[in-house]
Amino acid sequence: MELQSATSGLPRPLSPGPISPTLDYAGPLSPSSGGPSHASPGRGPSPSLSPIRGPSPGPGFSGQAAFNYNQLEGRFKQLQDEREAVQKKTFTKWVNSHLSRVSCRITDLYMDLRDGRMLIKLLEVLSGERLPKPTKGRMRIHCLENVDKALQFLKEQRVHLENMGSHDIVDGNHRLTLGLIWTIILRFQIQDISVETEDNKEKKSAKDALLLWCQMKTAGYPNVNIHNFSTSWRDGMAFNALIHKHRPDLIDFDKLKKSNAHYNLQNAFNLAEQHLGLTKLLDAEDISVDHPDEKSIITYVVTYYHYFSKMKALKVEGKRIGKVLDNAIETEKMIEKYESLASDLLEWIEQTIIILNNRKFANSLVGVQQQLQAFNTYRTVEKPPKFTEKGNLEVLLFTIQSKMRANNQKVYTPREGKLISDINKAWERLEKAEHERELALRTELIRQEKLEQLARRFDRKAAMRETWLSENQRLVSQDNFGFDLQAVEAATKKHEAIETDIAAYEERVQAVVAVAKELEAESYHDIKRITARKDNVIRLWEYLLELLKARRQRLEMNLGLQRVFQEMLYIMDWMDEMKDTMKNREESLGEASKLQQFLREVDDFQSWLSRTQTAIASEDMPNTLAEAEKLLAQHEGIKNEIRNYEEDYQKMRDMGEMVTQGQTDAQYMFLRQRLQALDTGWNELHKMWENRQNLLSQSHAYQLFLRDTKQAEAFLNNQEYVLAHTEMPTTLEGAEAAIKKQEDFMTTMDANEEKISGVVDTGRRLVTDGNINAERIQEKVDSIDQRHKKNRAAANDLLTRLKDNRDLQKFLQDCQELSLWINEKMLTAQDMTYDEARNLHSKWLKHQAFMAELQSNKEWLDKIDKDGKTLMAEKPETEAMVKEKLASLKTMWEDLESTTQTKAKCLFDANKAELFTQSCADLDKWLAGLDGQLQSDDYGKDLTSVNILLKKQQILESQVELRQKEVGELQSQSQALSQEGKGSEEVDGQRISVERKFHCLQEPLKKRRENLMASREIHQFNRDVEDEILWVEERMPLATSTDHGHNLQTVQLLIKKNQTLQKEIQGHQPRYDDIFERSQHVLREDSPTAELIRQRLAELQSLWEQIKKETEKRHARLSEAHEAQQYYFDAAEAEAWMSEQELYMMSEEKAKDEQSSVAMLKKHQILEQAVEDYADTVHQLSSTSRGLVAAGHPDSERIGMRQSQVDKLYAGLKDLSEERRGKLDERFRLFQLNREVDDLEQWIAEREVVAGSHELGQDYEHVTMLQERFREFARDTGNIGQERVDTVNRQADELINTGHGDAATIAEWKDGLNEAWADLLELIDTRTQILAASFELHKFYHDAKEILNRILDKHKKLPEELGRDQNTVETLQRMHTTFEHDIQALGTQVRQLQEDAVRLQSAYAGDKADDIQKREGERRKGEVLEAWKNLLEAAEGRRVKLVDTGDKFRFFSMVRDLMLWMEDVIRLIEAQENPRDVSSVELLMNNHQGIKAEIDARNDSFTACIELGKALLARKHYASEEIKEKLLQLTDKRKDMIDKWEDRWEWLRLVLEVHQFSRDAGVAEAWLLGQEPYLSSREMGQNVDEVEKLIKRHEAFEKSAATWEERFAALERLTTMELLEVRRAQEEEEKKRQPPPTEAQPGDAAAQQREGEPVSQNGLPSDQESPRDNVEGGEVVNGVSEPSPAGSPGASRKGKASQAATLPAKTQPDAPTSQLEGFLHRKHEWEGHNKKASSRSWHNVYCVINQQEMGFYKDQKSASQGIPYHSEIPVSLKDAVCEVALDYKKKKHVFKLKITDGNEYLFQAKDDEEMNMWISAISAAMSGDKSEVTPSSHSTPAPAARAQTLPASVATATTAAESSPGKREKDKEKRFSLFSKKK
Repeated sequence: MELQSATSGLPRPLSPGPISPTLDYAGPLSPSSGGPSHASPGRGPSPSLSPIRGPSPGPGFSGQAAFNYNQLEGRFKQLQDEREAVQKKTFTKWVNSHLSRVSCRITDLYMDLRDGRMLIKLLEVLSGERLPKPTKGRMRIHCLENVDKALQFLKEQRVHLENMGSHDIVDGNHRLTLGLIWTIILRFQIQDISVETEDNKEKKSAKDALLLWCQMKTAGYPNVNIHNFSTSWRDGMAFNALIHKHRPDLIDFDKLKKSNAHYNLQNAFNLAEQHLGLTKLLDAEDISVDHPDEKSIITYVVTYYHYFSKMKALKVEGKRIGKVLDNAIETEKMIEKYESLASDLLEWIEQTIIILNNRKFANSLVGVQQQLQAFNTYRTVEKPPKFTEKGNLEVLLFTIQSKMRANNQKVYTPREGKLISDINKAWERLEKAEHERELALRTELIRQEKLEQLARRFDRKAAMRETWLSENQRLVSQDNFGFDLQAVEAATKKHEAIETDIAAYEERVQAVVAVAKELEAESYHDIKRITARKDNVIRLWEYLLELLKARRQRLEMNLGLQRVFQEMLYIMDWMDEMKDTMKNREESLGEASKLQQFLREVDDFQSWLSRTQTAIASEDMPNTLAEAEKLLAQHEGIKNEIRNYEEDYQKMRDMGEMVTQGQTDAQYMFLRQRLQALDTGWNELHKMWENRQNLLSQSHAYQLFLRDTKQAEAFLNNQEYVLAHTEMPTTLEGAEAAIKKQEDFMTTMDANEEKISGVVDTGRRLVTDGNINAERIQEKVDSIDQRHKKNRAAANDLLTRLKDNRDLQKFLQDCQELSLWINEKMLTAQDMTYDEARNLHSKWLKHQAFMAELQSNKEWLDKIDKDGKTLMAEKPETEAMVKEKLASLKTMWEDLESTTQTKAKCLFDANKAELFTQSCADLDKWLAGLDGQLQSDDYGKDLTSVNILLKKQQILESQVELRQKEVGELQSQSQALSQEGKGSEEVDGQRISVERKFHCLQEPLKKRRENLMASREIHQFNRDVEDEILWVEERMPLATSTDHGHNLQTVQLLIKKNQTLQKEIQGHQPRYDDIFERSQHVLREDSPTAELIRQRLAELQSLWEQIKKETEKRHARLSEAHEAQQYYFDAAEAEAWMSEQELYMMSEEKAKDEQSSVAMLKKHQILEQAVEDYADTVHQLSSTSRGLVAAGHPDSERIGMRQSQVDKLYAGLKDLSEERRGKLDERFRLFQLNREVDDLEQWIAEREVVAGSHELGQDYEHVTMLQERFREFARDTGNIGQERVDTVNRQADELINTGHGDAATIAEWKDGLNEAWADLLELIDTRTQILAASFELHKFYHDAKEILNRILDKHKKLPEELGRDQNTVETLQRMHTTFEHDIQALGTQVRQLQEDAVRLQSAYAGDKADDIQKREGERRKGEVLEAWKNLLEAAEGRRVKLVDTGDKFRFFSMVRDLMLWMEDVIRLIEAQENPRDVSSVELLMNNHQGIKAEIDARNDSFTACIELGKALLARKHYASEEIKEKLLQLTDKRKDMIDKWEDRWEWLRLVLEVHQFSRDAGVAEAWLLGQEPYLSSREMGQNVDEVEKLIKRHEAFEKSAATWEERFAALERLTTMELLEVRRAQEEEEKKRQPPPTEAQPGDAAAQQREGEPVSQNGLPSDQESPRDNVEGGEVVNGVSEPSPAGSPGASRKGKASQAATLPAKTQPDAPTSQLEGFLHRKHEWEGHNKKASSRSWHNVYCVINQQEMGFYKDQKSASQGIPYHSEIPVSLKDAVCEVALDYKKKKHVFKLKITDGNEYLFQAKDDEEMNMWISAISAAMSGDKSEVTPSSHSTPAPAARAQTLPASVATATTAAESSPGKREKDKEKRFSLFSKKK
């Protein structure tokens, strides 16, 4: 690196290629320090230079000289030290030049920067930013920290510091310290340099740009050839050339000599310091060396560049002025265009207004419709383009004003008459004229339509009047008066009615005439036809009046004659009636008075209720927001009225309850119905109000939504228009302007987005709440939302496209500029006119500058290429255009480089010596001039002169830097010339002289710059203070002004100006603070002007405080003035509005018909609501005025007077509004009444035609149809007509009572209407009576025929079947009962028919009575009555047969059941086992007694069965023989059963005695055996005690034996069996002694026995003796003979009557016991095999299973009383099916029962156990099993009944045993045994 640095001073060839110097710092001797030099071929190197000559590629070197290494090293060290010293001095001066701004200075660059403090201050000065505060302290760590802060700041500024740390600076490393300063210089002084050439405005950056700038500025100067920043500046000519280029007045460049380098340098440095204010960084000695330091020169030249660049800015300002002028011209053209367009538009508006104000309309409906169509064409075709033109005018004016604001020009304001406001006003007048034209056209159209309607109404009314008049003329011509007084009076009344109708009809005729006159007054186009028809109606009317008058006279004569005969009869009848009437009236007057009062109140309330309901039921819906608010207010008023009526309603309701309580009269019932109807109406009124309230609230919300929607749509329309009319600009300026405009537009969209979103949210909320207009709202919301989103997307897309277009236009403009620059440079490169030697130097310099310019602009081409590729990558659609442009540019650039290289080579070879001489001369001349400038003592008298001197100093310094490079180049050139052998001594002398002069001028140049900077700082501070004082003084009059404006606009303008002033003061505060901060620095220096500066600062501070206070006071005064002027403005607007409304309210215009009155009323309602709403404005004004007066406003008195004037004006306006409303209401109600009367009269006339019909019907169906239709007609007529008539009467009364102006006309209308209505009601009543009579007659005929047919049909349906069993018989009986019920209804109809016949005979006379009599006789002869009688007989016969059949089957069933039961009992008796002991016998006896109890329990069944059989026999039943046979079988079977029971019972008693004897005998025998040892004992005792004991013991034995005597005696008595055996032996002996008797026939004997035996009540013998039969055989049990059970039934008895003793004399009645009963849920599923049950719901019923039937009852009580559930017949369980309902899933525990007749039932039990029990019971009943299932059925026979079957002793014991089961065994032992048991 050292070798390379040493060779940097050697010359190198000038290559024709581009030069790329580096800016990296590599030490004091950098390779970049070298420069080009001229070498001469053929000569050897100089001995002094040969050691440092490196391997230069220049053509002037043929080899390398040989020096030893020590010489080379010494030379290198010397050069390095010199270069480092120069850089240190230069950098130190440069640092001081900047630190002087903060009053700091360094002396040693290496030492003073070590602590980092100065380094931080330097960076703060250069960057203008605040760095971290330095750390206090002198230790190394503190220094390192401060340097780190500085280096960190440089890194943040993107400055690359390689291999450099804070320790290097703190350690004072020379090389790195210099490198750091150089890096700072590059970053803050050189890096941002850009150069603009006068030819191509090309910009380059960094060192090559600075070199290019020097070359451009010094081009053409002799002896100046700048190609580097080293040797080119040695002679000082370059520095002088730079100064002379910009300030030729300072230097006489022609006098400078290149050889006098020192002078040239000193001259340039001094001039730059003295006149340009540039610090003298270099000395002449530093430059006048062989190799001047490049970095030092660059540092100095940069100061020239910055100074002269500021001078360049002045030229730029000139160009800007030109541009402003161009803009002004363009703006003037746009202004002319605006005024032309505005004039044309205003002219069109005025002409159109004249046309629209024309009120000549066609006098026909078709003509007006055509004019309206033409008007619509104008609005849709002609007007929209003009509206667009108006919008374009606004845009044009906005564009003009925007441009003028952008150019800081006074904004253009169109002259009076062509302002936008004037155009808007003219457009508003056009809109008003258009609106008035539309209203006039529509009014005229409505008038023509009304005239057409009026004409049609006239034709209709005229036709009706003509028809009516003709018919009444025919009616009046007839004289059918009648032949008695009643007929004549009826005719008279009819005539009077006709007269009344005709008199009332006069008004209708006059109405036709009035319509005709109205048409004539309105100039109807077909008035001739109307007049002719009117005359015809009048003629017919006059003729009818004549006929009516003549008929009246004839009728009066006939009536007078008839009245004579009837007058007395009427008087007598009248007196009788009056007596009764007076009596009844006296009684009812008191009560009737109260009732009438109550009825009036009811009528009034009902009337109010109807009116209110009608008002609430209105279907009027608001079309505007004002109407919605008005309707809501009206509806709230109705609510208040309802609240007021609530108390009256409660009182009336209580009174009604009191009046109607307990009353049954029809009128009171009707009154109760009315009260109920009022209750219903009252409740409905509240519901209707709520519904209407909800509806109106939704409508109000909808109208609010529509208002907001219109505003949102206006925003969207404007957005859509702007987006649709934006085009892509074709220039870069246009593209940027379009983007800015689009961004402003999107900002406006963002501002409006909240409003649009609010409208959308409101609409969606209304839709969610279910608004009645939800569909429309949803459509609006969707439309607005979609349009908004579409506009947002379109705006974003448009902005993207505009930015893309801007990038493209920028690229195209760059390409165009580069193309133009290349073409210009190509012309320069192609210029080859350099043959003459005199201009060769300038040509060479220019070409060098030209080549540097090309090299620097190569980056321009690369940048465009890079931009093009980026554009193609981001926007592929531009690829073709971009590629074409880039290819063209590359081709042109390659041609330019080739041409330039060729020219450079030619110039280089031309002449080298001339170039060196010229350079030395130029440098000498420049140094001489510079020295003169530096000797000046002028440092400026003011800021301007100081700045001029500083600029001159900067120019000098720049020139010095440039000349320094020239001086450095001189050495290279001299070396090159020496090598070529061209006077080396002379050349060296010239070079050394120039270098010496140049170095001598460096120090004076630096000193002069420091003096100028100090002078400028003081003058600048004074200037700033004076400017601030002047600024405050200029604005002080505005702040202290007392002009507060005379209207709202001027006050607002003054407020804005004052706010602007306050903002200016606030914005000026930093400058004010800066001045005082700088003053501290200025005042610290010892300056003679310090005291003057302090005075000016104090003055400035005082003025500043004063202006701030004055602006605050003025703001307060203007605020008060603004409040007052705002109030005056609002009050004036309110007065103007109210005055305008007064004009309307005072109008006397009256409506001509109902429609116009409605329109006027609605219009007035809107205005009235507006007046009501304006109360808020008036109140707000009042509040404002009170607030101002209370606050003590200066104009309080005037404000109070103005407010009282506004209040009076508003009160008068409200009075006028109410008065106008009353007039309009009267007019509207009159027209409404007229329409109601006309419509109602027409309606009555149409109804009279129907009511007067004579159709009475041909048969029953026809008359029924006529009656139904007429009843409906009468009901509709009565309801609708009465309501309408009442409404009209009420309206008429209201109008009359309120004092209407046309009260007489209204009364006439009312009377005529009421008369017509009364006639219609009379016709309806007559027609109703006639139809009712006809209906009764035809109904009689129809009923007679229908009843006969029904009787015959019933007779045919009577069945002959009697049933095959009990169930079918019961079913047939139920069916027959139903049948009898049915025919009972027929009987009622037959009786009604007879009554109707009698009534009709008495009601009718003549032929109809004969016809009725004939039909009644035929009925009596054989039709209805005979058929009815036959039917009754047949029904009765069948009922008797069914009863007999049922009794027969019931008897058979009872016999069958009893027979089966008796067989079971007999089997039970015979199946008993033989007993083994007493206990078994007693058990068998108890069981046998149980059988007896069961037999006794069946006594009632036997009795009932026998009685039933006897009853059937007594009434000679058709099956008597069968019944008799069954009865005999039953009796015989019962006797057999009783006998068997008695035999068994006797046998058991005998067996009991035998077993008891055996037991007692055993006990006695055991006792005897036990006593035998005692008796056989021989013990007599050994002493007295033993003997006494034995005696006592024996006495005890004797007592015991005495007690056993009775028992042994009982054993000795004969038992019953033994007695029977004795009796049987005796009977056998008697039989043996007597001969056998003759045997009789068994049958006869049996018969005789039956006949001879008396029968008891139960069918048994009455004898109570029980024979004791002997037992024929037996068994031995326990040694005792026991009778055999088999022999007992065969024993003979003396009589059968003894059986009666076994039964009680009277038993309890035998109630049938059920097998199972209880509650179940039942559902009837099927009524037949294919028919579902009509009612399939679940019912809770009480079910009873009895035998093979199942009955249903409501509860247990009903079951005990035999009352079926809903009269249902019990169902038969025979062959039925009962099973669990597995297919039914809805309920649990359900089973199904299917009956054979098709019925099917579902039953639900509580649980499965109960369900299974019922299924088992039903199954048992189906199989015929009589066993009782329920536990209650197993009842034990009563003990009393069992006791009656035993002897007295046994019965008593049995009863006791039954009553006390625990003592049974002990009682038996006491009863049957005299021995006690052995223990």
